[in-house]
Parts: sequence; C-alpha cells; structure tokens
Amino acid sequence: MHAQIKKAYEELSARHGIEILPIGDAFQAARATPEWKFQYPDPNFDRKNAKPDQLPNQPGSLNVGWKWEKDAVTGQPKLVNDAAHCNNAGQYLAAAVVYESLFSGIE
Repeated sequence: MHAQIKKAYEELSARHGIEILPIGDAFQAARATPEWKFQYPDPNFDRKNAKPDQLPNQPGSLNVGWKWEKDAVTGQPKLVNDAAHCNNAGQYLAAAVVYESLFSGIE
C-alpha cells in the first residue's frame, strides 16, 4: 500500500511542482526496525470481555490503535481501532521529518 500511495504523491508532486515531505517513508523505515515492528494481536487481551479501562498491549505502534469511545447510537463505550491517526510516537516521528525538511542545510 505504501508504494501505491508514494507513487500517487510523486505524480502529484511532479504535476504541481511541489515538494513532498517523506513522512510515509520515515514510517516505513521505522516499521522495518525491531523497536517499531508492531505486534498484533496481544495474546493476553480478551477483546470480547474487555472493560473500558482496559486496552491491549500495542508495542511498536506508531498509530493510535485500539481505544475506547462512546457509541453514537447507544452512548455506551465501545472498543474501536484507529489505524489511521498517529499516536505520540508517530506524531514525534512526523514532526522530526518536517523539522529536518525545513532546517537541513541551515547553519
């Protein structure tokens, strides 16, 4: 999936003459290291019987992952997976790429 997204962004960059910051590449590089290799599922987590104060262990994740939120219809807490948004580690990595892109070569 990363290769397809990268190709689409490269085409947009070429068409519009804009620079694309390599945040996706940084995520892919991080995920290739042992420290950031996401391990799923947590064998000690019982999703069906989980309570709102319980979350699975999500080591190596750069995304929010499992979280509790209120169901819009019932108002009851439900366990949902947010694999699209960055957690604190992912936000830090993205910010580091932006910083490097802005300030590399400046002395």
